[in-house]
Amino acid sequence: MSGILFLASPWLFKYNNGTAAQWVIIIMGCLLLLMAIFTNYEAGVVKQISIPTHLTLDVYTGAFLIITPWLFGFSDSTRWPYLAFGLFEVFAGRLTKKFQDARTSFS
Repeated sequence: MSGILFLASPWLFKYNNGTAAQWVIIIMGCLLLLMAIFTNYEAGVVKQISIPTHLTLDVYTGAFLIITPWLFGFSDSTRWPYLAFGLFEVFAGRLTKKFQDARTSFS
């Protein structure tokens, strides 16, 4: 769901102007969708990334999103969606259960 929200956010929050603010979040959304496809969980298709690895990558992508407005120079115009999405990713990655219950595991 995060990937879809990231892809839609330039239009939802009115920063679909072709700048780095738009393209960085679109690229991150695509990466999150790819990661979801490759994760070994219910919605995963290829199932090559473990849940702990996925959650660790969520924390790193969240941290990257938090610093992105200053890194790419759009902190004055479009920082709040990036901060909110980044914090969400960090907290989701840190607070989600990191092991699979054998009863609910899909192979």
